[in-house]
Amino acid sequence: TYMQTYHFNGIDLDWEYPDENHRSADDYIQLCKSLYIQLHTQNKELTAAVVSAGKKAYGIKEEVYKYMDWLNIMVYDGDYGPQEIKHHSPYSMAVACLDFWLNERKLPANKCVLGLPFYAKKGQGNFGFSYKKLLEAGASSLDDYWNGHYYNGKITIANKTKLALDKKCAGVMVWEMSHDTNDDNSLFKVIHQVSKGKKGW
Repeated sequence: TYMQTYHFNGIDLDWEYPDENHRSADDYIQLCKSLYIQLHTQNKELTAAVVSAGKKAYGIKEEVYKYMDWLNIMVYDGDYGPQEIKHHSPYSMAVACLDFWLNERKLPANKCVLGLPFYAKKGQGNFGFSYKKLLEAGASSLDDYWNGHYYNGKITIANKTKLALDKKCAGVMVWEMSHDTNDDNSLFKVIHQVSKGKKGW
């Protein structure tokens, strides 16, 4: 009802996280199947935000792919390898996570959306400043580190967007828009410039 009232394009699920060794993984499939069928009768879409990689990702069984219009891969949620414990969502993490979902988990590229962070982490996974606040405090839009905060600047966001294009992904998504600037340092503007004119984006 809420979706219809406000004319949304569909529903995005954020179930953190179905467990492959528990009934919840099968319940997830049944929920998605039911929603997908109902939404598609109304020309609406079903998507979901899912963990970047690792053991938790196996709770999203391959059987669910056919009931999803696409999956938003949260390549900023969770640590993938020793470097990512310190360095929040570097380019290498995007490469590894796309390889995991596209090759190991057999997710079709046209249903894979790469998640990009518009915020920093500080220390062992603790949330840091938003990108906007980082720049206000003196950080550079071209760097990925400032005063203990690890983030994605314009260069990294551009490279990740190019990566998603090269891998023929369905697109990129961000968390979250309010963390961006509204000037020439805008990360969303970088995404738009890199992907401009690309069919389907």
